Amino acid sequence: MAAAAPLVVQEKLLLPSIGVAQEFISFKNCSMESEKYVCIRETGAQNQVVIVDMAAPMSPARRQITADSALMCLDKKVIALKATTAGTPGDALQVFNLDTKTKLKAHQMPEPVEFWKWISATQLGLVTASSVYHWDIEGAGDAPVKVFDRTPNLAGAQIISYRTSPDGKWCVLIGITQGAPERPQLARGLMQLFSIEQQKSQPLEAHAAAFSTVKFAGRDAPSTVISFAQKALKDGQVVSKLHVIELGSVPGGAVKRNAELFFPAEFADDFPVSLQISERFGLVYVVTKLGLLFVYDLETATAVYRNRISPDPIFLACGSDSTGGILAINRRGQVLLATVNEPVMVPFVSQQLNNPAPSFSAAAAAAAAGVVRRGQVLLATVNEPAMVPFVSQQLYSLAPTFSAAAAAAAAGVVRRGQVLLATVNQPAMVPFVSQQLNNWHQLSSSAAAAGAAAGAVRRGQVLLATVNEPAMVPFVSQQLNNWHQLSSSSSAAAAAAAAAGVVRRGQVLLATVNEPAMVPFVSQQLNNLDLALSLAKRGNLPGAEGLVLQQFERLFGAGQYKEAAECAAESPQGLLRTREVLERLKGVPPSPGQKPAMLVYLGVLLQKGKLNALESAELARLVLAQNKKELLVNWWNDGKLEASEELGDMLSAAGDKDLALKIYQLCGASGKVIVALAEKGDMSALQAYTGQSGGSLNYLQLLQQLMMNNPSGAVSLAKMVAKQSPPPVDVNTMADLFLQRNMVREGTAFLLDALAGDKPEEGPLQTKLLEINLVTNPQVADAILANGTLTHYDRPRIAQLCEKAGLYMRALQHYTDLKDLKRSIVNTHAIDPQALTEFFGTLSADWALECLKELLLTNMQANLQLVVNIAKEYTEQLGSGKIIELLESYNSYPGLYLYLGSRIAFSEDPEEHYKYIEAAARTGQIKEVERATRESAFYPPERVKAFLMEAKLPDARPLINVCDRHDLVEDLTTYLYNASLLKYIEGYVQKVSPQKTPKVVGALLDCEAPDDFVNNLILSVRSLLPVDALVEEVEKRNRLKLLTPFLEHLIREGSQDSHVHDALGKIIIDTNNNPEHFLTTNPYYNSLVVGKYAEMRDPNLACVAYKRGSCDDALIECTNRNSLFKLQARYIVDRGDQPLWDKVLGEENTFRRQLIDQVVSTALPESRNPEQVSVTVKAFMRHELQAELIELLEKIVLNNSAFSSNANLQNLLILTAIKADPSRVKDYIYRLDNFDGPAVAEKAIEFGQYEEAFEIYKKFGKKVEAVQVLLTHCKDLDRAHDYANKVDEAPVWSELGHAYLEAGQVPDAIASYLRSSDSSRYLQVIEACTAAGCYEDLVKYLLMVRKKVKESKVDSELLYAYARVNNLGEIDAFLHTSHQANLQSVGDRCFDEGMYEAARLLFTHIPNWGRLASTLVRLHRFQEAVDAARKANSSKTWKEVCFACVEEGEFKLGQLCGLNIIVNADDLDEVSEFYQRRGHFEQLMSLMESGLGLERAHMGIFTELGLLYAKFRPAKLMEHLKLFGKRLNIPRLIRVCEEQGHWKELVHLYIQYDEYDNAAHAMIAHSPVAWEHVTFKDVAIKVSNVDVYYKGIRFYLQEHPELLADVMKAMEVRLDHARVVLMFRKEGALPLIKDYLMNVQKTNILEVDEAVNELLIDEYFEGQLYNPPFCMLLTCVDLMFVPQVNEAVNELLIDEEDFEGLRSSITTHDNFDQVGLASRLERHELLEFRRLAAFVYKKNLRWKKAVELAKADKLYKDAMETVAVSGSPELAEELLRWFVGANEPECFAACLYSCYELLRPDVVLEVAWMHKLMDYAMPYMIMAVKEYSGKVELLMSERKEAKEAVQAQADTMKQAQAQANSFQMLMPLALPAPAADPAAAAAAGYGMHPAAGFGGAAAGFTGQPGYGGGY
Repeated sequence: MAAAAPLVVQEKLLLPSIGVAQEFISFKNCSMESEKYVCIRETGAQNQVVIVDMAAPMSPARRQITADSALMCLDKKVIALKATTAGTPGDALQVFNLDTKTKLKAHQMPEPVEFWKWISATQLGLVTASSVYHWDIEGAGDAPVKVFDRTPNLAGAQIISYRTSPDGKWCVLIGITQGAPERPQLARGLMQLFSIEQQKSQPLEAHAAAFSTVKFAGRDAPSTVISFAQKALKDGQVVSKLHVIELGSVPGGAVKRNAELFFPAEFADDFPVSLQISERFGLVYVVTKLGLLFVYDLETATAVYRNRISPDPIFLACGSDSTGGILAINRRGQVLLATVNEPVMVPFVSQQLNNPAPSFSAAAAAAAAGVVRRGQVLLATVNEPAMVPFVSQQLYSLAPTFSAAAAAAAAGVVRRGQVLLATVNQPAMVPFVSQQLNNWHQLSSSAAAAGAAAGAVRRGQVLLATVNEPAMVPFVSQQLNNWHQLSSSSSAAAAAAAAAGVVRRGQVLLATVNEPAMVPFVSQQLNNLDLALSLAKRGNLPGAEGLVLQQFERLFGAGQYKEAAECAAESPQGLLRTREVLERLKGVPPSPGQKPAMLVYLGVLLQKGKLNALESAELARLVLAQNKKELLVNWWNDGKLEASEELGDMLSAAGDKDLALKIYQLCGASGKVIVALAEKGDMSALQAYTGQSGGSLNYLQLLQQLMMNNPSGAVSLAKMVAKQSPPPVDVNTMADLFLQRNMVREGTAFLLDALAGDKPEEGPLQTKLLEINLVTNPQVADAILANGTLTHYDRPRIAQLCEKAGLYMRALQHYTDLKDLKRSIVNTHAIDPQALTEFFGTLSADWALECLKELLLTNMQANLQLVVNIAKEYTEQLGSGKIIELLESYNSYPGLYLYLGSRIAFSEDPEEHYKYIEAAARTGQIKEVERATRESAFYPPERVKAFLMEAKLPDARPLINVCDRHDLVEDLTTYLYNASLLKYIEGYVQKVSPQKTPKVVGALLDCEAPDDFVNNLILSVRSLLPVDALVEEVEKRNRLKLLTPFLEHLIREGSQDSHVHDALGKIIIDTNNNPEHFLTTNPYYNSLVVGKYAEMRDPNLACVAYKRGSCDDALIECTNRNSLFKLQARYIVDRGDQPLWDKVLGEENTFRRQLIDQVVSTALPESRNPEQVSVTVKAFMRHELQAELIELLEKIVLNNSAFSSNANLQNLLILTAIKADPSRVKDYIYRLDNFDGPAVAEKAIEFGQYEEAFEIYKKFGKKVEAVQVLLTHCKDLDRAHDYANKVDEAPVWSELGHAYLEAGQVPDAIASYLRSSDSSRYLQVIEACTAAGCYEDLVKYLLMVRKKVKESKVDSELLYAYARVNNLGEIDAFLHTSHQANLQSVGDRCFDEGMYEAARLLFTHIPNWGRLASTLVRLHRFQEAVDAARKANSSKTWKEVCFACVEEGEFKLGQLCGLNIIVNADDLDEVSEFYQRRGHFEQLMSLMESGLGLERAHMGIFTELGLLYAKFRPAKLMEHLKLFGKRLNIPRLIRVCEEQGHWKELVHLYIQYDEYDNAAHAMIAHSPVAWEHVTFKDVAIKVSNVDVYYKGIRFYLQEHPELLADVMKAMEVRLDHARVVLMFRKEGALPLIKDYLMNVQKTNILEVDEAVNELLIDEYFEGQLYNPPFCMLLTCVDLMFVPQVNEAVNELLIDEEDFEGLRSSITTHDNFDQVGLASRLERHELLEFRRLAAFVYKKNLRWKKAVELAKADKLYKDAMETVAVSGSPELAEELLRWFVGANEPECFAACLYSCYELLRPDVVLEVAWMHKLMDYAMPYMIMAVKEYSGKVELLMSERKEAKEAVQAQADTMKQAQAQANSFQMLMPLALPAPAADPAAAAAAGYGMHPAAGFGGAAAGFTGQPGYGGGY
């Protein structure tokens, strides 16, 4: 039997089957970047990209995309496109996200991209002719990054692959070129390997390559390897090899492995096209062009398998990560998937890998081939039909089928008929065997090995063999071809394909690894155990169990424990991951310098995957022992560990309760889950869990358990229980449990949480909590009180306890009497000052002041700071005045100082500031006094000054601050001078305020201080003092000369201060010490100040000063006052200042005349400065002194002067004359030649002197301007025409033409324009001609303009002019010439003005088919209009032509147009309305019917036709609705059908529109027309309004009672059955619905029973076995739905006397008035019905009534059964006595048996003895005696056990009592218990249970039980 193949080939997809044409299945058009997508470009008339999602290959997506290449991303729906743009070098690259429809990135490459590929999910590799780039799609930049340049060996090669290593450090580029000249068919493979780190390349020869990572033996980390396949021609020989090479610098040298690639002779020119590596299995797949697949082990480069998977050439392949196989596409469009057959692979490798060729021993060969040994001679005959298949398939299966001659040549065989004489060709045998039969292994050189390899035994030189024909084919198929299935196909290639599972019929084959077969295949067929074991470990494949066990035992036995641990950890299928192996590894002693075997084992497993429960627990034990829980948590989060109870216990002990809880839940440890949830306090989760697990919680027991083991968990559980409403365990009880065990801290924590609600009824418990902690741990009590969550305790009681416990602050907070407060508040040594301060905020102002007084009175020194702090904090409440008064009353200036010191910064009260300064001064805080006087802005300065002067402080700085800040310098100076504090005066002016030195000097002068002291004081300050203020102070006292030394000193120091020089100037003027020199040479003094000072003394000196400082106003005022006009005139002319001129020449200047005379006579004639003249003239002009100006200018210009030829002055003279004296202008024009003629002419025109302007233009040759004067100003066209004829210049004619045009003389204007050839104003000419209708002249003008101007406007207007003169011939000629006319605009104008022929020519020439159609319509040329509309294909055009045709009765043409309109839904209504308005209904319906067959027919057409049918042709409406129901707008049709009364059609529409309610209403309302029974049934079950059901039932009851049962059966699931019964009972028609009632009765009771059962199940799992409210609700539901139905059914059954049916109904359905029914039945004439009455009474527990009925009808058995069921001894005794009285002894005996449990033996014995029935009673008595004797024995046994249990319980109680009494020692007997009502205390758990406490503690002072009783 042949072994299973280790590789599975499957058909995945056939591209032609999804519509991909054969020509597009090529390397250029197809791309497959990963196993997810295949992308095909289809080019041609319509370019599109087909995207095949391999998850759903039969549903490809086709997108209209034009591109040169398209690549789908590796793992998401992102496509990369490459295209060449015409005129742009390089390729345009774009990347799109197809899901979001967004462009991710785009770039224009400057050079063509020859090859590109996705190298990762976010990166593209781009290969150009010279370089390789990487393009990051998610990176910041848009441009690709260059990685390396191509090596020369790849120049001109076709690039077929590019890859990068997983770590991104290596790149490989693959290309192919034409083969060598001697073998051109064998393509040459070229490879470039590039290191990114080293930036180096290595050229190699290879056809395919790929990177991967491998962990070689002896290496700590995985290595990066490259695997590449090559087939090259070297020295005339073809070398085919697979290489696996480790990359990078590796200590000890890189690993290099290689293996042969065997290519049969018929595949001599075949070469690899793809190499893929399976990371999952560690296999290398090499795919060749002709479809061969080679499989090698990656780590060892060992051959595993080979086969041909495709008969057609393969051009694309990629890896399949999900299966560990590969995908490939061949030329026929097959997509092939090859994966490992996992169960077979390992055995195959281990057993078969070393036997790829049929190397058989002689005996095996003889047995297999049927050879009979005859001595040394073997006689063999050839089985000819089997020989060729054998050779072709077995000597290799991929080798060619040898001809007989080839076989003879290879083996030296000569064919002689049927006998083959075979001699061994010794020189050829070994090469033949080694190369042809076993190319993967070296052949032994011995002759015997060669003979065995060839299947021969060498005995001499002759082998005579005959073939065993019957055995040959089985032998070949089973023994020599374990790798392949033998095929019956005649072709070897077909046989290989069939063997691999590939059917050569254009199918898609899926080739996958056969996992169950892979390992057996390698181990058994290839006989390679190491490779089989390696594959099994890497791929977790089955089949290597024996090998793994052997390896483990061998390593373990050899002491190689580390290796054994690794072997166990890597064992496939978890074979060795057992407890036994763990124990063995744990017992191994660690070797020095190595990790323990257990750690090695667990480390390998953690790297590989998830640990099982045993391993997880062992790892946790090791990690937690090293206190590294974080590692364990991380492994758990990473999914590396498996949950187990042991693991949870270890983590819980380590403190990670949450993780332990998760583990407990996962492993199902319910008990520990409950404890963990209780400790966590998650009540909802705990209840949910217990409900799911089916258990119930015993909180008390769980709480006691946690108290012993986990006190904190107990607290959490108690808190959780207390929060339930109501709590399952009383809060007092739980508190007692804590306190009985002396767990005060835990009890406190619990009570704090339980009392968090702060309810009034919890007051005693709150008091209890605080008392316990105040006695045992006052700090805890203090914290509880600080929290403020408890408010209902006994405050006075707690206040006293707090005071005794030393918690004075808490006592203060609880006391309410002032005396108590004063008593406690003085203990400031034990009270936090901050808390005490805050407490004062709770007191009233009066009480607070009293307490402050108490503090000051008790210990002022100790409490002063505290009092001050409190005063600071509550100033607003207490009042600052009262606080100051309080402190002053105790003469506490330090306190006052401290208090006011905190307020001074923000207080604005002057009194407080004054008091603060006073307090600081009295306490000696001189620095603070100085600071306050310096910084404060609110103290009263006079009071402070007076206080400081009186206080006579040793430091005068505070006084200086006050006087300086409040300008009391004179008083300060006087005080200091009189007090002889001269140093403070000097310090004040030198350091404090030098600016106030003048006031100090003034005060000193007033005090008659010595001049030397004053001068020294001034000189000490020098430049710091304000000189102006000093001069003013000194000048006021007439002591200015005193400053002479000071001023001279400043000037010597280089002072440029004007005040200094002003003062010195004043002194010089006063002393008359050459003042002119000072005033003219000194540049620093203030001219105005000095001039004012000198004006009263000498006006000339003042003018000198004013002139020097340009003090215009002062100088003018001075000269006017002193009549110095000549000086003033010269100054003003020299100044040349326009504002100054304006001021002096103004009319308000009374001295203007005198000044003008001096200017004209003296100042201006003396001037030689043109600028001064210009300014003066301008000033005269500005003030309109025209006469004076003319007179002045005539003297200057007309007389021979320096300014006679000045052009400006000439211009000014003429302009002035134009304005002032026009009569002189012409004279000036003739006499002057140097003026600006054009400018003067413009001014003359401005003043209306047109003749003078005309003369000026003529004089200066300005002809155009001259004619413009005649035209514009003189308005004389004739004179202008004469002037134009005279000068005869084009510009002049143009101006004349403009004037004619403006005057409306269009012909004259055009004539002028023609003479000037002026086309500049063609727009105005066109407009004028259009307005005047001069189109003949316009044609002439435009023809002239067209020669100069190439404008669309000109050509357009010329065309329009031709149209206006109806010159169609010129229009046609014009259209056929080159032009720029806007034909559309001209055509529109012609159309609008009715020139349709001209418009037709224009629209035809454009062409504008829409407007042409409109024009033809106007010309009544409808057929041509339709043709034009067809070409226009515009909705507007179609409508226009259609409407025109309809109006003219051209209905066929109109319909043709209409069909093109109605396909647009927006235009449909307009067309319909147009037809209907004109009454063309038939034509409209014909149009719509024609429109139904249109390709673009839409819902509107179908709807509109339906509307028309409804209105005008109702007979066809229903047919239309049925045919096109899904394409109608049903709401519109519904409205029309209602209006037109088409009820049947209306029902049909309602049903189509899912409005079933309306459909039912319509059928009921219009039943003669609309009702159909089947339709109504279908509609009834779909209606939403239940009232429709009952309307329908009434309708059927009235009109169709025979169909009532049928329709009610359809509606029964939604009917209110009680309502139905009531309705039919009212109508008296219940028998009509009997079947309905019977059916409904069963259905309803079943639903209710199911609901009840489901509820009970849910409540059971929630721990509530019975929920009365909800059960009552369900009972009500049952009664609500069923009683009426049951009663109706029972009524019908009684009427029919069907007692069996009635019994069944009563038994099954009990929701009815049972007592009423029983009362009715007990009077029935039939016995069975009376028996049923007793049965009903029995069901309703009316036992006595049931027994009476049974006795009455002598149904004794029923009576006894009823009594037995009732359980009533009285009934049983009564029945027994009745039987005796009725003389029924047999019934007496039967009753004793039936009612045995209910009858007492004494009663039975008495009745039997009295009535002589002992024989009948004896069986009963025997049984009773036996029962009672057994009970006595049982009671004795139970009594003994109870005594033992009581004794054990008593012992336990004693121990518990002894432990509990230890708490009593903590309770002080002196403290009274809280006063409370005894009943309330008992209810709250306070001591009304003496046995439950601490042994009956003594009562407190109030007579209440002590503390022990409450707990």
